[in-house]
Amino acid sequence: MKTRTILFLSIFLCFLNANAQFYSSMNTVYYSSPSITFYNPAPPVLIGRPYAFAGMQLLHLGLSEDNLRNNFVTLVEPVGSSTAIGLRAQYFTSNIFQKGNYSLLISQKVYKNIFSIGLNANFLTFGYNTSKFKLFDFHDPVINDGTSQNAISYGAGIFMQPIHGLLLGASADHLNKPDISLDKSSILQERIYHFGLALCFLPVIPQFDVRMEGNEILKQGGLHLDLLNHRLDIFAGYNQFSFGGSGIFAQLEMSFGDIGILYSYQNPLTEDFNHVSNGSHQIGIFYTKSKTPIPPKIYLEDNPSRQSLPQFTLIGRIESPDGLKLIEIYDNQDLIKRIECSDNIKTKEINEPFNLKRGDNKIRVVAYASKLSTTEKTFVLFEPQSPEIKILSLQNTQLREKDYVLHLTVKDRIGVDQLQLFQDGREIKTLTSFNDPQNIELQQPIVLREGKNNLQIIALNKWEKTQISPWLVYKSKEAPPELSIDSPQRPISASSSVTVNLQLDNYKKIKEVVIKINGKAVDTVKVYKTRGMDHVAVTAETKFERKAVINLKSPENLIEAVAVDEENIPRTSRTMDILYNPYAREMKYARKWAIVVGIDDYRDKRITKLDKAVSDARSVAKLLTKHLGFDRVDTLFNEKATFENLNAILSDTLLKAKKNDLVLFYFSGHGDQISNTIGEDIGYIVPYDADLFSVSKKISMSFINQYAKQSEARDILYIIDACYSGLGIIEKPKMSYDEQKRAVVYKRLKNEVEKRGRNIISAGGKEELAIDGLFTQILDQGLLGAADYNHDAYITFTELGMYVKQRVSEIAKKQYQRRQNPQFGSIISDRGECAIEQKKD
Repeated sequence: MKTRTILFLSIFLCFLNANAQFYSSMNTVYYSSPSITFYNPAPPVLIGRPYAFAGMQLLHLGLSEDNLRNNFVTLVEPVGSSTAIGLRAQYFTSNIFQKGNYSLLISQKVYKNIFSIGLNANFLTFGYNTSKFKLFDFHDPVINDGTSQNAISYGAGIFMQPIHGLLLGASADHLNKPDISLDKSSILQERIYHFGLALCFLPVIPQFDVRMEGNEILKQGGLHLDLLNHRLDIFAGYNQFSFGGSGIFAQLEMSFGDIGILYSYQNPLTEDFNHVSNGSHQIGIFYTKSKTPIPPKIYLEDNPSRQSLPQFTLIGRIESPDGLKLIEIYDNQDLIKRIECSDNIKTKEINEPFNLKRGDNKIRVVAYASKLSTTEKTFVLFEPQSPEIKILSLQNTQLREKDYVLHLTVKDRIGVDQLQLFQDGREIKTLTSFNDPQNIELQQPIVLREGKNNLQIIALNKWEKTQISPWLVYKSKEAPPELSIDSPQRPISASSSVTVNLQLDNYKKIKEVVIKINGKAVDTVKVYKTRGMDHVAVTAETKFERKAVINLKSPENLIEAVAVDEENIPRTSRTMDILYNPYAREMKYARKWAIVVGIDDYRDKRITKLDKAVSDARSVAKLLTKHLGFDRVDTLFNEKATFENLNAILSDTLLKAKKNDLVLFYFSGHGDQISNTIGEDIGYIVPYDADLFSVSKKISMSFINQYAKQSEARDILYIIDACYSGLGIIEKPKMSYDEQKRAVVYKRLKNEVEKRGRNIISAGGKEELAIDGLFTQILDQGLLGAADYNHDAYITFTELGMYVKQRVSEIAKKQYQRRQNPQFGSIISDRGECAIEQKKD
């Protein structure tokens, strides 16, 4: 028994010494290094290509038989994109003891490059050189005439990358603890555990490893430094054994294309460093098939295929696992932007504004990685619109006064560059500077000459021009009549028969009034004269009044009443717009209710005070009452807008509303956002008495939306001038502002409004801080008529949402150099439309 004890003690010491040398430079997670395969079977699948490594480790420099030496080989081959199989072999030899470990491993990717697992089966051999081991008698019955032993063991490993650049690995070998004694005396191979961590998002990569075998623990820490574009890796650090030994090590890997070499050196600090041959030396050669480059991927947001504005913003994202080097953006063949990616970043967000060229714009994005490039294209047709000139003063008529004020407006979404006025071919005014080039209003005094005066107005933007040529007749001795027209059905008629009221002052020498619809004469009203013909009644009256009934056939109707004198000169003309909507009565709401809330000053003084919230809310309330004809508008300002009051009036109004009612809720104040336990963002509006750091008195958008879904109201529209209010939107319109339909088609609008609408317009997008007052300023303009894109006298939710989004985004960018993109959409999946009829002035 003494002999056996001494024998296995000697074997154990040799084994421990050999393993201490071999495992002195552990690499369990940093899978850029070839030695990882010997410790953890899970990561090799992530290398993604064939791989081979062979080398040798010596306790002392030299190849004599007296040296302790480890020989090792590994082969890895991918099978598909998610699996890799491999073979590895390690053979340790010394004067008296040899050990072999031959393994088959399989590595499986479980989720992307974030999680993988591995399994390995090991064939172990142990042997003794009887010619050199003279101390014991190998024919002793205790040893059973044995000089070698074989065993099978199993192992497993996992690899995780929970966040980019954080690598975690763990593995276990010899899980079944096989018997490795010569005489089956239950001397078991201890389980070996490895744990590792590396931080790859730092310029110098730290790595920490732990190896545990029985009661023995080896701890190691080191730093990786990648040089020459990952062709050279230097790994150096310090390790320590639990039984007191420690050492320093340095490892160098150098690759030349597919081939590379590895050299590592460790010096045990327990020995005197008196010669370079001290310690452990490891040399190896590895082969890695060059990784197939992956081309960059370009994701561009959907863009409108047609635009009437030159301003265009290209938004998207570019990804490359090999790192981006350069991004180029072309419009047709012209390079308009070049973005250098000096740090070889892997993801790049694109948000590049530029001006389109007239006509077809083939926008091309080219992304360059280390060896490959990718091109993505999108097409935009830029068709600039001409400026729209509208003359508000009298035109194409006769006047009695020579002093005339030409009153006109010019609207142009691109922006007018120049406005010119001419009288009889003579230039009287040229303007090139405007407060608002998109909306110009001008009143220009003009002195008329006797007779006919030909005017000419020319408006130009960068691409297009508009020219109109009205005329005026000035006769100093003639007193032109004054003609006015009106209709009780204006601006929308539900009947095709419309009564037009005509009134003519000073109608001497006027023989008739011609009524035109869309430029076509449809009726002529004869005027009685005061003298001259026997069959005409003589009267001293100075006014002529008549009613004319005309029939409408198209939705849009421009009605003109032209007074014509004996010389067939139109003395005066008036126009009136009437829209014919046969579905007007069906589309009309039974009641229109509104709740308007504004909070400037909160009870909790930690909440930032606002400047314009209450004034904005007051302006909206006034506008809803006077311009849009709301039947009831309830207001809550500052201290009245408590949690209890808001909750009561909102829930009561929504639940009391009937099936043909419209409910509009406007809120101007602070908003908040909180993430729930499953990572969803929840938006809140903040009442007056809310606490900054508590949600107990904040009203969530989901709460508001729930009441909206329970309400019988036909349409509900939330307009929220607060942050995070758009988080409840489920479905957004897919068209852009310029893709809306210009034509007035009331049947289509009727079909759209028949579906229940539950819609939201919010002041800004996620993470955007709204500019105080801007959103409601543009909202007011839209509700006053500017949002009526097709001029059908109805403001739909889509028109209002798109108008506010377009104008607020433009102004925030140009005037404030900030991003504010209002959001709008529906809180239910089947989005219904909301159409508010504009009140007659």
